[in-house]
Amino acid sequence: MMKDMANKGSHAEITAGLGRYLELMEQSLAVFVDGVRNYLHRDSAALGGNILSMAKLENDAATLARELEMTLYRRTSNPSVRGDTLRLLEYMSRIILTLNNNLFQFEIERPSIPSELNSDFIKLTDLSSQAVANIIPAAKAYFHSPETTQGKVRR
Repeated sequence: MMKDMANKGSHAEITAGLGRYLELMEQSLAVFVDGVRNYLHRDSAALGGNILSMAKLENDAATLARELEMTLYRRTSNPSVRGDTLRLLEYMSRIILTLNNNLFQFEIERPSIPSELNSDFIKLTDLSSQAVANIIPAAKAYFHSPETTQGKVRR
């Protein structure tokens, strides 16, 4: 009985941490999209702010991921659940890191994009960000209602 209560507490703690992580992922995505728009509209001051925000979000996400990993190793007795959760966290970490790196590349590379292509680049950014955004409900479902995960993934 006591072990079941401890497992429920651990699960709730891990689920809450993953929820915070997914919020950081959503924020990172919003900053990325805003940063691309700022680059296309040649607002370098706003882009600089986006890059700083993104770096902070990526750092916060990395710190939280390490905390979650430690919690998983300390409090999860089922290795397959731990492994699945760690893999999911690793994939989500790659997404945040990719968003951060790609936004930073605009500052470093400064690609010359004709303004008549801005709407196409914005559309491309919106579509690719939607692909990332669709991951978030599936990840939430995996921890809150696993039976609905399959439907979220196939949307």
